[in-house]
Amino acid sequence: MSSGWSRVYGSLQLSGPMSKTSTRKAFVEALRKTIVPNKSKVINVGSGSGILSLVAARDLKAEKCVLYEQNQFFLEMSKKFAAENNIENLVFRDKASMKVTKAAVKGDIVVSDTFAPFCFEFGLPQIMRHARQKLLDEKGQKILIPARVTQMASPVNSPNYNREITGEWSEAKEAFNLDYSYFGNSGLGTYNVLHVKPEHLADPEGQIFNKIDFENIPLEGLFYETERKFLELVWETNEKSSIYGFCTWWEADLAEGVKLSTNPKEGTDIPYPQVYLPLLKPFECEAGDSLHLNVWVTYKFDLLDLEWEVTQKRNREVIAKAASSEVRDIYQERDVPQLEEEEGEK
Repeated sequence: MSSGWSRVYGSLQLSGPMSKTSTRKAFVEALRKTIVPNKSKVINVGSGSGILSLVAARDLKAEKCVLYEQNQFFLEMSKKFAAENNIENLVFRDKASMKVTKAAVKGDIVVSDTFAPFCFEFGLPQIMRHARQKLLDEKGQKILIPARVTQMASPVNSPNYNREITGEWSEAKEAFNLDYSYFGNSGLGTYNVLHVKPEHLADPEGQIFNKIDFENIPLEGLFYETERKFLELVWETNEKSSIYGFCTWWEADLAEGVKLSTNPKEGTDIPYPQVYLPLLKPFECEAGDSLHLNVWVTYKFDLLDLEWEVTQKRNREVIAKAASSEVRDIYQERDVPQLEEEEGEK
């Protein structure tokens, strides 16, 4: 390990759509590997502008594509694109897929690119669990894209990101001789989305702190249930160093040989920047110290509650501790949707 860090252990205690062309190409490649021409039916959840379905229907010869999109602007856009490109084997559903209890059209493949910086802000685990039971044809291929997601973490040994977070308020203090430290520090009490350079990772390979296999998610409690995970990671340092926070990223298996990642090593041409968990004050570590990162993640379809606690130990004694939490409301509409059966084209 570089920077004098070695991984001790990592244990699981409990079992917005992307816009970059490179990301879309990865999903199209996954569809190319899984679609059986003139046979496979594709269910596109959170279809947005519909590009994945349009390419699947026209170029990859899917028998039919069903587009679920509750945003009327994007749904109308995808209909217009389909008309302009003379693509007809499409079915448009102006609703969230999670509302459906009995689908008029079931598919062989369900694809959803509803990732986010921390990965699950838009309820991807719930979407894929629901898709397995309600949208996939039991007699079909039963393929989910993505199939699996792994989340990683590493300590960060550069002060650059804390400065980036507090920089505006520091400049205001210098310009107007006013103390804005409360607002500046508030940014250090929550998680931030920004690009972290790989050379600033104390553990460049990272530790796995969460892994979800969508093909094997338990099916209990399909709608808007709460899932809470406790995850613990420990790093030990072999040299003196300062730690300013933690970087998290994810890696997704879309299909065999097709991956998507927000790993800092991938540069900036990635779906999203990383999620950075800052420390209000840096931890000054000596050789032999250990850092313990505890993360509590509560997933709900419209809510991500992320809490973390960091403990520094020296000779098994706690010498520093920091904790923070944030609740991110993804949708203003928090009501559980009315479940419904579908009518229309089959």
